[in-house]
This record gives sequence, C-alpha cells and structure tokens, in this order.
Amino acid sequence: LPRADLAQLPADIAEACHQVSFVRLAPPGPGHRRAWTEPDELVWGWAPLQQALKAETVGSYDHLHVFRLRLMPVWCELLQLGWSARRVVLDLDDIESRAVWRGVLSGYRRLGLRTSLAQLLEAARLRVAEDRAARAADVVLACSSSDQVVLRRRWPGVRVDVVPNVVVAREAGDYVHALPLRLLFVGSLFYQPNVDAVNWIVDELVPALQRAGLPHRLTIAGRSPPANLSARVKSVPGLELLADAPDLAPVYEACQIVLCPIRSGGGTRIKVLEALSFARPVVSTRVGSEGLALKHGVDVLYAESAEEFVVQIQRLQDDAALARRLAQQGLARVQEEYSLASLQQRLSRAHGCTAAA
Repeated sequence: LPRADLAQLPADIAEACHQVSFVRLAPPGPGHRRAWTEPDELVWGWAPLQQALKAETVGSYDHLHVFRLRLMPVWCELLQLGWSARRVVLDLDDIESRAVWRGVLSGYRRLGLRTSLAQLLEAARLRVAEDRAARAADVVLACSSSDQVVLRRRWPGVRVDVVPNVVVAREAGDYVHALPLRLLFVGSLFYQPNVDAVNWIVDELVPALQRAGLPHRLTIAGRSPPANLSARVKSVPGLELLADAPDLAPVYEACQIVLCPIRSGGGTRIKVLEALSFARPVVSTRVGSEGLALKHGVDVLYAESAEEFVVQIQRLQDDAALARRLAQQGLARVQEEYSLASLQQRLSRAHGCTAAA
C-alpha cells in the first residue's frame, strides 16, 4: 500500500491484517442499467470495489463478515465467480428500510409530496434488498434486541443475533453542576435525522426554553454542516455551532446535559452511549434511545415535546443530586453492557469461535 494510505489505518487494524486494499469509489458509469428494485445506496460507488475484488485470486474463507447491507451485493457477485465462505455473517447496524420510512413520516411536510413518494419507493427497495441479503447469510447481526424481534418476525428460520454498538471505556471526569446550564447536541450534520433534530431545536426547543425563562447555553457539535443549517444556528442567540471538532472530549466535559431529540432513523445512537461514557446526563426521545437498555429516571430522562424537554432540563437544573446519579448510573451501564469486551464475546459467538480470555 502507499505510505499515505497506510497512515490512515488504525494501528490495531494494520497489525492484525495480512493484506489491506484501498479502493476509491466512484459513481456508476453512463452504461449502468438500474433495476427498479435497486436502492440508491446499493447503486453508487461499488463498481470499482467489485472490479478490484475480481482481480484477486478466487478465495475460500472460514469466515466472512459483511458490514452493512451495502456490501452484500459485492459478496453475492463474488459467489458467482467461485468465491466461498463456510460462514457468512451479515452485520446490520440498522434496519435501513425502516429508517427511511420513519424519515418520511417525521418530515413529509418539509420534504414535499414528490420527495416523500421517492423516499417511500427507496424504503420498499431497501426492504427487498434486506430480504435478499438475509437469505444469502448464515447469521444476521442486529444492534439491539428490539431490532432482533423485528427481523426474526420478518425472517422465520434465519438466525439473528444481537451485537450492540459499543464505545471505548474511558476514565470519565466528575460531573460538575454549574449554572447557567450548558446543553449539548452531537451528530453528523449531513445525516438527515440529525438535521431534522437541529431544525427542531431551533424552531421549537429554543423558544420553549426562552418562554420558561431557563438560562442556558446550547452547543451543536457535528461534522460537515450544510451552509444553510450553519446560518440558521448562528442566527439564534444562545446557540453555538462547533463544526468538525477534532476532539469531542473537551466539548462533552464542558457541558452539563446532552440532548438527543431524534425523531427518525434507526439502529442505536452512538451519541447517547458516548455521552454516558463521559458521565453526562442525557435527555432523549424514546426513538433517540431506541434499542438501548436504558431506563427512564435511572439511566436517562425521556421527553418527546419541547415542553417535556424543558421540564426535564429544569429538573436537572434544580436537582444536582439527580443529575449526578444519572451520570454515574449511565456510565456504569455503558461499562457493563456496551464495552469492547462485550463486543468481542458476542462477535465470537456469531462466528462460532471461542472468545479470547
């Protein structure tokens, strides 16, 4: 590999792999003929990867781990070329058809009729692709027990295991209760559910906080914010936009409450686990914490409307002991159930291996 590409690899991956190939993805050429059932996500960019793999010697493997739905068509094409694997594990960290469907339900007024219909068609295409991928796998991995229930109902006879998303354990600093409260929302700002959440914060939460007379500072931190979203956030007094921060640790440590007002999407939210790993209390919608083994009033506080968010923020402002208890219990939950050790054990079971001691 070129030295510049090798430098992009995390050290543990570079040490563990015998061979690593980087493939630059590109849009499909003008001659590409798309089947009506082919989702947008499975059309864009995979031709160079397929060509690169075709150039490799046909291989037979003990284990193949396919990460996310988008890579399954690549494996199916390799099967036709004579490649084989004793066990194929399909890792679905999200039910993507459901995520797109939810996006339409929560944002159809903003999307308009034409875009909403196009997204509903995309959801149907993704569902067909998910069904096809499940039939080609020996084991399907879901990121939560709730997703496992949904997928087992859809695919009777298919083995569906749970391998939750995890975060790296850290030595979290003590929670410091300070006024005015510093609130934080974190998310990739090119991802539509996060864009929807930021617009909701601007349109509904900030006015509700102002009506309640609750002093606060609210930071929105995320990667690649669109220009129009940046302008919206910067135009609101009391809102701060922190774009493309190289390290979020000091951002988490400076806040008192992390907000997760997510209303669409799927999978489980790394942002919630990350906030808990920094021992910060979280106020979230139920969709925002979906699939995580978190209890209201014990690990997190749940809220749906702007008024409910204000009530929970007010509770944490007035009750420092509650805020500290949530921070400590949330951190303990992450260390117990969402650690790298837990991930290793579950992946080993999925692949039929014995976990290392």
